[in-house]
Amino acid sequence: LHNLNRDQSGLPKSQFDGGVQRARLSSQALKRAARSAYIGSGTGTFVNLTKGIDDEFATDSPSCGFSYDGSEIWLSGGPGRRLRLMPLMGGAPRPFLNDRAVSVAWSPDGARVVYHLQDDGDSMYIADRTGGNARLLYRRNANEHNHFPVWSTDGRSIYFASGTPVTKEMDVWRIAA
Repeated sequence: LHNLNRDQSGLPKSQFDGGVQRARLSSQALKRAARSAYIGSGTGTFVNLTKGIDDEFATDSPSCGFSYDGSEIWLSGGPGRRLRLMPLMGGAPRPFLNDRAVSVAWSPDGARVVYHLQDDGDSMYIADRTGGNARLLYRRNANEHNHFPVWSTDGRSIYFASGTPVTKEMDVWRIAA
């Protein structure tokens, strides 16, 4: 075992934040610990989390991603199915967001989400981290689409693909969050 909160000399890791010295945990140490815990220390053990509960190829959007804190996986929505959250280590998925939501991305601070719907114009919404207080961010015309929304690293903008997939005229757009 490694002490995740000690530097190479054995002293506690720390940093100054707002004029106060605080304990600091190395992100590399966290990643190493997570890999060991979740992957089984390189044993090559793979686990089927969805076990055939639905068709993860039923949508043209990414079929899964991570929640802000990494404790859950989101599974895409699409025709006849809801976007869902599932515990990282497996378990029953639960519905999340609007019943027509396709994909979701959390803001860098975890306070907000952006998602798009499967509707005329692929409406994009911003909501709080629980999906509450949603507000329309952008909508295209009926035969146009918005896909793959992601946040800028500073949380001030949303980037997304938008256009007409049938004619392969999709561009990357940016809009203020």
